[in-house]
Amino acid sequence: MKYFLYTLLTLCLCGQLAAKTINSSIAGKWYPSDPKVLTKQIKSFVDNADVRVYKNVNGLLLPHAGYKYSGGIAGAGIRQIMGKKYKRVIVLGPSHHHPIMNKICIPDVKFFKTPLGTISVDTEVISKLRKYKFVEVDKSPHMVDHSIQIELPMLQYALKDFKLVPILVGRITWPTVCKIAQALLKVADKDTLVVFSADFTHYGKRFGFIPYGVDFLTRRRIKQLDLTAFRFIEEKDGEGLLGFIDNTGATICGRDTLAIAAQMMDKDSNVKMLAYGTSAEVTGTISCSVSYITAAFLDGWKDLNKVPDPPESIQDIQISDQEKAMLLGLAREAIGFSLEKNHSPKLEDLNFKPTAELKEKRAVFITIRQNGQLKGCMGELYPTRPLYAAVVHQAINAAFLDSRFLPLTRTSQEGYTIEIAILTQPHIVDNWKKIKIGTDGIILKKGHRRAVFLPQVAKEQGWDLEETLTHLSMKAGLPPYSWKTNTSFEVFQTIRFAEKSGAIE
Repeated sequence: MKYFLYTLLTLCLCGQLAAKTINSSIAGKWYPSDPKVLTKQIKSFVDNADVRVYKNVNGLLLPHAGYKYSGGIAGAGIRQIMGKKYKRVIVLGPSHHHPIMNKICIPDVKFFKTPLGTISVDTEVISKLRKYKFVEVDKSPHMVDHSIQIELPMLQYALKDFKLVPILVGRITWPTVCKIAQALLKVADKDTLVVFSADFTHYGKRFGFIPYGVDFLTRRRIKQLDLTAFRFIEEKDGEGLLGFIDNTGATICGRDTLAIAAQMMDKDSNVKMLAYGTSAEVTGTISCSVSYITAAFLDGWKDLNKVPDPPESIQDIQISDQEKAMLLGLAREAIGFSLEKNHSPKLEDLNFKPTAELKEKRAVFITIRQNGQLKGCMGELYPTRPLYAAVVHQAINAAFLDSRFLPLTRTSQEGYTIEIAILTQPHIVDNWKKIKIGTDGIILKKGHRRAVFLPQVAKEQGWDLEETLTHLSMKAGLPPYSWKTNTSFEVFQTIRFAEKSGAIE
C-alpha cells in the first residue's frame, strides 16, 4: 500500500512538472536531438567564428533558422558570451503561429527543456511583466514556436547556468514598442543578457518577395536591403526601421523585436555587426533565400531614470462593446435623473456596477445632439477620476451647462442622442508639423490662452493642418496666425461611440 501511494504521488508530481515544462519541439528537426552531436555542432560554430570578442556585451541579435543554415552566423554572437556570467537571459522572438495583436506573450511555466538540459524560467521577472496590459499569458504559442527555442541550446552551451525570460512578440504599434522597451529596461540590469531573435530578408516566390528578379545582381541588392535596415538599429531609430520596412515591403521576420532593441539603446550604446550571410550560401540558389545577421549590443541600455513615459495609444484603452453600451446608458440615466430630481446623482442612485476598465482614470468629452444638431459638448482633457464618474459628470455638463446652448428641459429632451469620446493621455509634440489631421486632437497653449479641437473637427470642416491651427488660435481668442511662434501643442487620440436608433454607432 505504501509503495502504491508513493508511486501515485510520484506520478502526480511528474505530471505537475510536465505541465510546467515546455519541451523543445524542434529537436531532431532544426538541430540534432543527440546531446553529444548537438554540443559538437555548436562548438564548431563558435570555434570557426573569426571575430573580435567584446567585453561589455549586454545584448545579442541572433538568427532563428535551422542550425544547418544559420548556425555559423549565430556562432559569432555566441562566442562573445562564452564563459561569461549572466543571472538571466531575456529572449524576444517573433510569434510565427499565434496572432498576437499589439501585445507580447509570456508562458506560465517554470522550465524549458532542450537536449542539453533544463532551463529555469525567471518567475520573479515574469510576475513583474504580467501586470502590464500589453502582456498576454499563454503557454501554447511557446510550445510550437521556434524563434526562442532555437536560441536555447547555444545559450546553454555558452553560459551553463542562467534563468530564462521567454517573450514572443506580436505585431505592435510604435507606442507599444516604447512601452515594451521601457518595461524591459526595468528588469534588464547589468547581470542580464537580452537576445533579439530575428531573420532578415526572405527572398523568393515562396515568401512573395521578388522585387529584384533572379540574376547576378540579386544577392548584392538583397544585402544592400539588409544592411540598410540594420543601419536604423545602428542609428537607434526603431520607428524609422518600421517605416522603412512598411515602405519597402522588406520581409524581415522579427521587425518588432528589432524596433524594441533600437528603442532600448542609449545615446552612448553601440551595436556591432559580427556576421552576415544567407541560406543561399548553403543551398546554392538565391531564388529562395533567407538572410541572417548576428550583432552584439555594447555599453549598456538606456538609463530608465532618463526615459520619458511613452505616449499612450488608443490600443491601451481596452474597452468592449458591452462597456461602451454601459457608459452610454449611464450618461442617459444621469441626465434623466438630473431632469427628474433637479440635482446630480451619486453612483448608488444609478445602480451602476463598473467593470475594472471603467474604474480606470480617463478623460472624456460628451456630445449631445438633437435631431442632428449640436446641443451641447463638454469634457475634460486630463484624467483625474474614474471613467464612469467622468462620464456622469460631463454628461450633466453637456446637457445643462454648455453656455452656447439652452439647457435640456423635460419638454425639450425628446430626440436627443449621446456621443462619448474617451481620450488618451495628452502628450507634447515638439513640432506642429508632427500633428496628424483627423487622428490627433489638438490642445493649443499660448500664454494664459488655451483651446482644444477634438480629432474630428478638422475633418468635418475640411481644413488642412495650418487652417486648423489658425481656427484654433482664434478659438483661444488669439490673432489668427499667432500659433506660428511661441506656442506649445499637445495631442491626444479618442475612441468615439454614440447612440443610434437605440444602438451603439
